[in-house]
Amino acid sequence: MNKPLLKSTILIWLLFFAATSYNFAQIMNIDRSLSQDSVFRKIKFNGMLSFTSDKNKSNLVNLSTSSELDRFFKNDFVFLLLAKADVTVNGKQSLQNDGYVHLRFKDNDTRKISLEEYIQYQWNGAWGMEYRFLGGANTRFKLFHKQAFNFYAGLGVFHESEKWNWSGVKDPQLIPVNPPKVTRQAWRLNNYWKVAGKLSPMVDVAAVTFLQFPFSGNFLRPRWYLDVNAFIKTGKHFSIVLHWDHILDDQPAVPISNYFYSFSTGFQVNF
Repeated sequence: MNKPLLKSTILIWLLFFAATSYNFAQIMNIDRSLSQDSVFRKIKFNGMLSFTSDKNKSNLVNLSTSSELDRFFKNDFVFLLLAKADVTVNGKQSLQNDGYVHLRFKDNDTRKISLEEYIQYQWNGAWGMEYRFLGGANTRFKLFHKQAFNFYAGLGVFHESEKWNWSGVKDPQLIPVNPPKVTRQAWRLNNYWKVAGKLSPMVDVAAVTFLQFPFSGNFLRPRWYLDVNAFIKTGKHFSIVLHWDHILDDQPAVPISNYFYSFSTGFQVNF
């Protein structure tokens, strides 16, 4: 097994088993929750894990996991730990190796206006992003909240620190001789809109879009991220998940494509 796959495999299983060790937790995905349980629980968890292996000309292996652990407090605030990792290897070639770990402290959808703080660490081997570390805060606005539908917005500032290599650049003419690692730091204005709704007792959806404006001469060239999920309940502990996301970044640190998208399906296990 090559090093990217080995490292990602270890990370995936550590994230998944560390979270699932809370075997007393009950499902509550805070980013798509529409109402709370009648009995208050301090800790809730959900997670998804998939493994695929195909033998063609070489071994194609895919590992994917996502999890969320929510710690609720009596003052109607909640601490979130979100983690995701994906790796795809074809023989000795790494096709995908990306993920993130996200920590956030926020209001539990009770206040009209509240403050949320967060930090995030992410990586993407296909792009050449060795890491992106960011931290910031938003003012969060509860625009509409009912049992079957809610609508939120946020406005804030964050600082990001990045390190990139040139592995994601496809045109060799754009790669300099002995290419150096590229590092950059920036402050950005962050604006997001989030909507979630229950279409039926078995189906609910959630979508969030982010616009991140750099505090520089290119302020009007923001990074745009969109994430859409549909959850179809198939039993007490299982759901089918349909996921779409895309990112448009007109100012990448190295000359890679400025648009990426991803569509995936899977099963979610609820504890």
